[in-house]
Amino acid sequence: SNILIEGNRITKVIPADVEIAVPEGAEVMDCTGKAAFPGFVNMHTHSGMALMKGIGEDIAFHEWLDKIWVAEENLDEEYVYHATKAACLEMIKTGTTTFNDQYWHMPMAYKAAMELGLRPALSYVVLDKNDPEESERQKIQCQEMYDMTKSWDEKAQLLISIHAIYSVREEMIIWATEF
Repeated sequence: SNILIEGNRITKVIPADVEIAVPEGAEVMDCTGKAAFPGFVNMHTHSGMALMKGIGEDIAFHEWLDKIWVAEENLDEEYVYHATKAACLEMIKTGTTTFNDQYWHMPMAYKAAMELGLRPALSYVVLDKNDPEESERQKIQCQEMYDMTKSWDEKAQLLISIHAIYSVREEMIIWATEF
């Protein structure tokens, strides 16, 4: 097949046996033996953790959670930005163009993804650790994030992710679902 790309969009796919007029100034590439397919979508990422690979890989899950939550208490926006950028570079290498991310400092993940041309679906992560005061703080923060995302590029979107039934109060799970 012949594929016509204008800007960054595929505008036509024409069977190989059909004669076409090549537009003036167009770049023609012979891709014999190659395949063209849509970009991959990674449906579950924690991009901000890309630089933490190997931490506690030899321990049980709940022990790992305790260890990782301590490490995450020290993370800041800059760290998440650079870790997400590293994760995005890995995704690009493997043909991933869209990813569903669940992590902290969402604006920094958005910035990294936009700089590298990916399409992020970024989740506000509901994780109140069964603390009613934390639930109330997260409700306010979630609304603030939602308001902020109204100015985002159309390639990005906001999602809500509920961490797990063992780390989020039932009332908060219901609130997040309704939100």
